[in-house]
Amino acid sequence: GKQAGIGEGTRSGLWSEIVRLIGELRPRYVIVENVANLLSGPSEKRGGWFGRVLGDLAEMGFDAEWASIRASDAGAPHQRTRIFIVAFPKGERG
Repeated sequence: GKQAGIGEGTRSGLWSEIVRLIGELRPRYVIVENVANLLSGPSEKRGGWFGRVLGDLAEMGFDAEWASIRASDAGAPHQRTRIFIVAFPKGERG
């Protein structure tokens, strides 16, 4: 994409809707998958997108663990790296 980020009005503005649903549904676990650039963007504030995701989860009472996994690690013929985040209620480590 155009790396516009995860803010309102962007192609990735879906994150705000996900946050709303997590708040309403209060799931036992939340699994988020995204592109590797989530860790580094945006250019004006390195790591800001990832910080927002973790911060939003923390504000809702979730802890999180994450890993960077290449598609080839799961048997795909390409190297595309994805970020997987697993969040769970604070104090209830999965």
